[in-house]
Amino acid sequence: MRTKQITTETNLYAFAFMLALGLRLVNLGKVPLSDLEAGWALQAWDLSYGISSQPAYVALTRGIFFFLGSSNTLARLWPVLTGSILVLIPVAFRSTLGRSAALILAFGLAMDPGLVAISRLAGGSMMAISFTAIAFAAFYRQEPAWGGIFSALAILSGSSIWIALTGMIIFGVLLKLWKPFQAAELKLVSLRTSIDQETLTTGLMFGLGTFLVVGTLLFSSPLGLSAWAQDAVLYFQGWGNPSGISANRVVMGLIMYAPLALVFCFVMVVEHGKFHRPLVRVLCLWAISMLAVVLLYPGRQVTDAAWVLIPIWTLAALGLARYWKHDWGDMVVWGQAATQFVVLVLVWLILAGSYHLISEAEMLRGVLLLGLLGFGVLTFIFVGLGWSWLSARQGLALGLGSALVVYVLATVFNLLQVNPVNSAELWLPQRSTGQADLLLETLKDLSLRETGQANELNGVALVDSPALRWALRDFTDIIFTPTAEIVETTSPSVILALPLDSGKLLPTAYRGQDFVWQVSTETTGALPASLDRWLINRDAPIVMEKIVLWVREDLFLDKPPLVTHDY
Repeated sequence: MRTKQITTETNLYAFAFMLALGLRLVNLGKVPLSDLEAGWALQAWDLSYGISSQPAYVALTRGIFFFLGSSNTLARLWPVLTGSILVLIPVAFRSTLGRSAALILAFGLAMDPGLVAISRLAGGSMMAISFTAIAFAAFYRQEPAWGGIFSALAILSGSSIWIALTGMIIFGVLLKLWKPFQAAELKLVSLRTSIDQETLTTGLMFGLGTFLVVGTLLFSSPLGLSAWAQDAVLYFQGWGNPSGISANRVVMGLIMYAPLALVFCFVMVVEHGKFHRPLVRVLCLWAISMLAVVLLYPGRQVTDAAWVLIPIWTLAALGLARYWKHDWGDMVVWGQAATQFVVLVLVWLILAGSYHLISEAEMLRGVLLLGLLGFGVLTFIFVGLGWSWLSARQGLALGLGSALVVYVLATVFNLLQVNPVNSAELWLPQRSTGQADLLLETLKDLSLRETGQANELNGVALVDSPALRWALRDFTDIIFTPTAEIVETTSPSVILALPLDSGKLLPTAYRGQDFVWQVSTETTGALPASLDRWLINRDAPIVMEKIVLWVREDLFLDKPPLVTHDY
């Protein structure tokens, strides 16, 4: 009987890992690298660009590029893999969390929209988060060698780790000052009970070795060590250089993308009244410490809130596990759950169908929404009074949880699409790259026509951006320059220029076609002004910046009259 239980549990963890990996791989290579991502990818592709930060990403991605070549997918592969492995970390804490809670936590980490989003970003904070979690799990399981290795990898994974270290320091101070905590009750409260001198020495030795090997890019360059120091400098500079991302935007990023975790985290702490448990107190203090650092840090990014998601999801998993243990054979529970689910679906449909309502219909929509929500509340009360409050709470949890799971999955699938409104997503870069694939296809066709090879076309790029350099990395004969004098002297086959500069700089024997290159949102606050439109379809004001590809006229067979473009 026990063997069957373990086998089923193992299969469920394997399914959670495959779910996480699948969600993170969908359309991974079809989304062009943003300027932010391309900056990291270029450093891994060619060390002549230097290493400004994140030596772990640069070293590991450089290894992939060496064996498999470079591509958008491979540039994002290590964040994808580490984000998927994060799903398996709860296995190490089954004895503390409980089997049901650990399994629920695995699925929560697999499909959380915020974690999925940053797992698909080259050079994002996911590697730091996953390596930190693996290191903590290794020390918790008394495996200091692995703990030291992954601690070093975490330290080499960018300035985001310094936010976590600051939060851990605050967490440790509060842990010391708060007397109710008893270190002997729970290993998570203090690791001193399992770390002796020999364990610490082993961890330090393996950590130092990993730090030197990865930090020097397998002893090929000392740039990684200076990049690690630069990470610390960037973090401390962030206390004096605001990023422009408001604290409200970070909070809304948590509320809009992790409602399932937040709701059942609140239920665990308040409704179940379990705050007296050492584990719950530790997780609450951990979440508060991390959230405080992220909100107070002027150089914050929305993705920094991922450090808060781990303790929040752990608390939510503990809360959901309590409902999991109840008897699910009661039809009253299922009836209550179905009613609450239908109510929430109708609320969503009313919001989705209100795009083109006239102003007089706004009041009617409000009345309908209040009526539906009131009906849901009355149903909960009647079930509690007529049957039992336990059945009412269980049915409400099942119905609300099911609706929120659907919402979370819909949010994830929206993140996976290739469309211009991705820049309206709070967990993705505010500036995304537009028609990079179309530009590359055009250049390859022109190159085949002129040279017989797909990437030997000569040209000049008067526009410089990391995303453009990454897209044109195989076109070795395209020169990036800020001045136009070379155009007049060499007459290159193609010229890339901004629309405003094209008419001033170019000779007449060129034909031009514009491409959308950068897409950004105009939102300056936490969310767009039209919240319902953003919530349903991510409808937000966007700004499109274009570049013009000018092609020398003799590359065309027909040579029709030159069409003048007004830019």
